[in-house]
Amino acid sequence: MNLLLGVVSITGTPLAAPYEAGYWFTSLTGWWDAADSTGQTTQFLTADGGWSNRAYRAFRQIDITGHVEAGSRPELRDAIERLMAAIPVDPLVPLVVYEDGLARHCMVRMSGQPKVVWAGGHLPVADFNISLVAPDPRKLAGPGGDLGWRVFGPVGLPSTTGGLTFPFTFPTAFTAVTTSGQVTLDLAGTATPNAVVEFTGPVLNPGVREVGTGRTLWFDLELLAGQTLSVDLRTRSVLLNGVSRRGKRRGQWIAPTPGAVWEFTAANYNSDARMLVRTQEAWI
Repeated sequence: MNLLLGVVSITGTPLAAPYEAGYWFTSLTGWWDAADSTGQTTQFLTADGGWSNRAYRAFRQIDITGHVEAGSRPELRDAIERLMAAIPVDPLVPLVVYEDGLARHCMVRMSGQPKVVWAGGHLPVADFNISLVAPDPRKLAGPGGDLGWRVFGPVGLPSTTGGLTFPFTFPTAFTAVTTSGQVTLDLAGTATPNAVVEFTGPVLNPGVREVGTGRTLWFDLELLAGQTLSVDLRTRSVLLNGVSRRGKRRGQWIAPTPGAVWEFTAANYNSDARMLVRTQEAWI
């Protein structure tokens, strides 16, 4: 369910229809700005210049101001109550912004007390201000949930079948078939995306190699037929059929980048083994 404010949506109670009240946001701040930095610089006491600490992006602060109109004062009262109830206090929910066909979201919750100003008298009109905070400052593709994720694969392990065999006689045909076992991450965005790699057995020591750097992430595990190993490259969780196997990680963690080529690896070849990569594009 969505709270619709023009092209802005907060997960909660539907407020656009079928209710009589109309909602508009008049300003949205903190969405298009890059998040602040945690970096600080301290002046040297006895020399020119200063010392800077390691800097990271801070959380994202978002403010929405808007306008509510209704057909009567009771309708306006009910509309304001629904608006206040839709603002998340503790769990993070998607704040979705639709821009010319592109849906992106941040995971947000309340930051500070919401403000409502009722014009008073007999006018069923009110203004509101909502402050939200996104602990993860990235803007993610899609409206939240499973929507907005892109899928690459599944692919099997690299292999070559057919081709020239001895002895042979002319004329003959060179008909080798090569399977690369690779996926190319054709991604948009300006920030590191979310990515989950899924390996499906049967396969021994499944892994993924970043072709450009040679960096390989693999797991000291044997997956039986039907078993799935799910690896979240952002949270670094490793789940075998839902059970943690993070201690079986070997090699180096990798991060998805636009245009990167990833290759499925294993200790030996099995034609039924599969790798699938799911990504969610992100913007600063």
